[in-house]
Amino acid sequence: MTGRIIRVVISLIIIMIMTLPSASCSPKTAQVNNPISICFDGSNIWTANYTDNSITELSATDIKQIRTCKVGEHPKAVRFDGQNIWTVNFSSNDVTVIRARDGIPVGTYPAGVNPIAVCFEGPNVWTANVGNNTVTRLNAGNGSFLGEYGVGQFPYDICFDGANIWTANLGDDSVTEIRASDGSLVGTYQVGSGPIAICFDGTNIWTANIKSNSVTKLIARDGSVVGTYGVGFGPSAICFDGNNIWTADSKGNGVTKLRVSDGGLEGSYEVGMNPSAICFDGSTIWTANFSSNTVTKLNGNQISKWLILVGLAATALAFLWVIRIKKEPAG
Repeated sequence: MTGRIIRVVISLIIIMIMTLPSASCSPKTAQVNNPISICFDGSNIWTANYTDNSITELSATDIKQIRTCKVGEHPKAVRFDGQNIWTVNFSSNDVTVIRARDGIPVGTYPAGVNPIAVCFEGPNVWTANVGNNTVTRLNAGNGSFLGEYGVGQFPYDICFDGANIWTANLGDDSVTEIRASDGSLVGTYQVGSGPIAICFDGTNIWTANIKSNSVTKLIARDGSVVGTYGVGFGPSAICFDGNNIWTADSKGNGVTKLRVSDGGLEGSYEVGMNPSAICFDGSTIWTANFSSNTVTKLNGNQISKWLILVGLAATALAFLWVIRIKKEPAG
């Protein structure tokens, strides 16, 4: 009898494992040509489409295309400022501003040489310019030029921590911190090999290091390194979901989820081919998959299949133990 029960329990576990949900990858419902960047505007998702000089707005609910807008030459990054979508155009050395609610063009403004990333810090917008190792500061209201400041070699990404601007410098394995108020240098700090992306979690700065397949965590207050943690193959983008850090692993066609507290691995999930960008919409993680011309939608609270498996195994063992106790004679 006990053997039959064991066989039944094992069969149930196998069935449950086979039917466990994996990463929730929504099907492609709109054409996006070589999406290289992605952002959320509070309602919908936007991608920068590198090869056809456009940005596309997608419904965050069903991923259907809402509109596609022409921008400058070779858009590399797209960000939302609370009202408008800003796109940095790598080959035309400018930024394009589109009104988010209706796609109406607002303006096009000069940036630095080969702008590759953009961030918003309240009254201003900043671009990271990989062509001349600078950042450019623009007035968010009218696009007027406010200044250009030197940073590290090949600044590939940029973020704002509430007071200062940070760049991830791919060329010299460092990050640069400058004051948002006047562009003056605060400090330069070494990180992992090939920092290509950067984000802020409210307390710490994180970089994705594409050459060492790792992320580095620094205290924003003083730039000291907390630790470096392994992720997937070729992390090219990074974001914070309020609890965890996520990387888009471009060479591994997946994403990695880490605990923000200690960098511990929470899970790894498959997405499209060559995910080049990642963002969080308040409940869901999104990736832009450059080589498969798609976006992938993931459940930000997804539990690892292996954690579920451990729970099932523990439940089964407890069940068998109870049966054994009941079968043993009293006294």
